[in-house]
Amino acid sequence: MGYSRGENKEFEALFRSMYPEVKAFAQGILQSEDDAEDIAQDVFVKLLNYPQAWENPETRNSYILMAVGTCSGHFAVSAVRLGCERRLPD
Repeated sequence: MGYSRGENKEFEALFRSMYPEVKAFAQGILQSEDDAEDIAQDVFVKLLNYPQAWENPETRNSYILMAVGTCSGHFAVSAVRLGCERRLPD
């Protein structure tokens, strides 16, 4: 990925400090701890690949929480669609 050691440490600190909040926010939306963990991991993987989103302290939290809301919404819609498809007759 080409990140410097300092960037990795900064990202790790961000992950450790915000993961509980990110997971809790997703769990509040999805009502599932397992799904919330998946969403939180997905969001942080996306952040790792898009450092511009988390390097600015003024916009970091709002970007991360917006990403959690968006990912959780997409996940919930997909789950509903999958549930409906399973109930459709062949």
